Amino acid sequence: MAYWKKRVSGKITPQTFTLGEGINTFNSIYTIKRSEASDSRNLSTREFPALSVRLGSSEEFGTDVTPLATPNGAHIRGGTELHVVDGTTWKKWNGSSWTNVQTGLTDAKAYFVEFNTETTTLTILLNGTDKKSYDGSTVSDLTEASASKYATVDDSRLFILDDKSVDYSKVYDPTDFTTAEFTGSLTATGMKGSGSGIVAYNDNIIFFSPDSMHLLYGTDSSSFQLMDPLQTGCISQNSITEHYSKLYFMDYDKFKVFTGGFPVEISQKVRNFLENINYTYKEQICSGSDGKYIYISIPHGGAATDNNLTLEYDVETQIWNAIDKGYVNFFNIGELFYGVRTNGVIEKINTGTDDAGTAITWYHTTGIISPTPVRGDKALSNIWIEVLLPTNSTLDISFASDVDGAVWTSIYTGVASADEQRMRIKVPTDKLNKQQRYRLKFSGTGPCTIHFVEMEERVIVR
Repeated sequence: MAYWKKRVSGKITPQTFTLGEGINTFNSIYTIKRSEASDSRNLSTREFPALSVRLGSSEEFGTDVTPLATPNGAHIRGGTELHVVDGTTWKKWNGSSWTNVQTGLTDAKAYFVEFNTETTTLTILLNGTDKKSYDGSTVSDLTEASASKYATVDDSRLFILDDKSVDYSKVYDPTDFTTAEFTGSLTATGMKGSGSGIVAYNDNIIFFSPDSMHLLYGTDSSSFQLMDPLQTGCISQNSITEHYSKLYFMDYDKFKVFTGGFPVEISQKVRNFLENINYTYKEQICSGSDGKYIYISIPHGGAATDNNLTLEYDVETQIWNAIDKGYVNFFNIGELFYGVRTNGVIEKINTGTDDAGTAITWYHTTGIISPTPVRGDKALSNIWIEVLLPTNSTLDISFASDVDGAVWTSIYTGVASADEQRMRIKVPTDKLNKQQRYRLKFSGTGPCTIHFVEMEERVIVR
């Protein structure tokens, strides 16, 4: 008697998962977790483990004033007073308008440091040509300082990275780089390439080339000692950020953290973004921190000439998300976080629910969802989602059966009404029946929080 194999239809226990674990471009779309995105924009971990749209932004420092034409640098003097370089002009914000500090600068990216003497606070600007010091009323030339871009302050000395050498000033006097026994210069013979960044960290001076990292120990000429170089580098001075006593910086293709020992990469899950930086413009890369978040803005894509993408890193959950905005500088005033956009607009970041009145557009794309067992066809009986969708926000759910996600078909579209904000939505699944594999895409405009997704699948075994 012959045995005939029958197609057996059965139900799988419902699978419930969240969507808030950020982007993962390191693993393949077949192996990332259902809670991760193969691609996404404008989401955040603020409601983790739920998927939630990032907070908004507002235009600050003169919304009725023309934006900076050429934003070349920004700094907060004394923790309260905003200074910027707009093209060839150094300006400060007086509370209602911009006041010129210095005109006629070289049109180049500018870097600031703050130096406290025994009597006053000096704001120092370097751009590779100009070397200026401002005491609150008068600008002076640092005639003895090297014409460099990179400087830091430690133990009341000004340290300037000039090619492969670090020059240091007299204590409490950033104008004096020549007095014997009190000033000097140290050359890093093991440096690979020219200097690209310098920072004071953990009572030491750390300086970089794009391919090497150097630590300077000691407090004066009698005790200064250079450690053998580490085989890692930093490609942008403005990518260096200290946050929660840890030092973060951008190496080629990798964002790293240093606490002593050897720096560790933390950017594996967004490596695809970092590998697609236009390194012709790597000097523009910048980072900043706000609360538990690190932000790094990059020129993403071969055609990018300005920073056009910002990556958000949650230091607690180690989750990455991507924001479709570019910044040239970040800065903090008290507990508030700001960014200078590549278009010259200065924004307060992480405030409100929209971008200066414009609803935030977002999306989250899953990896491949395949049946279990693989030999079967999947009939999706139900998809339920629990979502908080405030009034006038929109939500769209679509699917793609091709691996590349080139063609998306909408299966649900909704707009929240005034009396229906927290909802449990049953998503139509008739178009997903008998799909060997598929991907889902959640997208929308305005605030949205998706707490749970529940799938009930029926597998038809051949």
